[in-house]
Amino acid sequence: MFLDKNENLKKYIFFIFITILSAIYIYFFLYFERRIIGISPQYHPDSVYYFEKFSTFKNLSFKESLSFNIKLFFNGFFSNTFYPSIINLIDELHTKVASIKSLSFFHNTFYRYVVSFNIIIHLILNLLILNYYFKQFKSSAFDRKNLLFLLIILFLPYRCHLTVSILKDSLILFTLVIFLTYQNIYSLIISFVLATPFRFGAIIYYILFLDYRKFNKKMFILLSVLILIFLLVLFFRNIYTDYDYTHQDLLISIKEFLKSRNIAELGGRQFDEVPNFYQYKTGSLIRAVTWPFLFVTGSFALFTKSYLFYYLAFEILIIQIIFFYFFRRSLITINLIIVLMLIGIYTNTFTSYFRYSYIAFYISSLICFFNVKHKL
Repeated sequence: MFLDKNENLKKYIFFIFITILSAIYIYFFLYFERRIIGISPQYHPDSVYYFEKFSTFKNLSFKESLSFNIKLFFNGFFSNTFYPSIINLIDELHTKVASIKSLSFFHNTFYRYVVSFNIIIHLILNLLILNYYFKQFKSSAFDRKNLLFLLIILFLPYRCHLTVSILKDSLILFTLVIFLTYQNIYSLIISFVLATPFRFGAIIYYILFLDYRKFNKKMFILLSVLILIFLLVLFFRNIYTDYDYTHQDLLISIKEFLKSRNIAELGGRQFDEVPNFYQYKTGSLIRAVTWPFLFVTGSFALFTKSYLFYYLAFEILIIQIIFFYFFRRSLITINLIIVLMLIGIYTNTFTSYFRYSYIAFYISSLICFFNVKHKL
């Protein structure tokens, strides 16, 4: 009993220490990005879009009743409006706080309110990972290799970059970690209901969890059916309905969809010189085959002179090298490759591809890491 109390105290102290360290680290990272290397808040086109257009696409408001907001939430379930809606709620909160003199301590810019929200979610996500880590590793939680890899995965700079930008990626990551760390029907429903309105194609990330060895048979079947149903929903909603102009030939709709994804404007960068094969009719399929290889090997850095791309390649490679050195296992799974291939079909600039794929890589890394305990 005494030992259990000591272990729990040690764990709680560690939780507090990591939370404080995470907060200090991410605020330092924000300062480093903005003031030292000069990455502006408008660096990502999506950040500018959300910041300037949120009121146009929002569908939630504190001015409406809870029941009406729930109705609006599900009406916009597949419309990618959840993040603009959250920004609108933050804007309303910011306006209200700014009008109350007694709350002058909390007066700040709207932009900082949004970033602060992202940071809070980031810190909660770290606590979810920490809690699950101690449940999985138990007596070996303070083993040097396990602890070091945990700290690496918690403090990855690119994840911090996504957090301090006005982007929804860190929030999507949070929704996926909810299911990863609880793995029951309730966490699956909560995770899926929150993730899908952020990005209607978020269902593909759940393919990463399909491991019959990790779940009981009932849970594995439920997850498989959910993925299948919503992939079919996406197919008929975004391919069959929108691109079968003759309403007779399913193959035509697939070809038209691939063509549209091949030429879609996703805001690529000048330094993004990774071949996207858009000049070929089968460009989407070629990306699906080649880009996952470029991503996991970091060889996409060979097509650019950007130091930012060099760093991204380094981060992807160093995580794999450290994991293999510590545990003699690969972070690259069949499930991850499938997800990376699907993302390659959908995106046609590597900058967008990397951001979408990073979520998959991060979740896959966590899954592989937590599976280590079961294989030792």
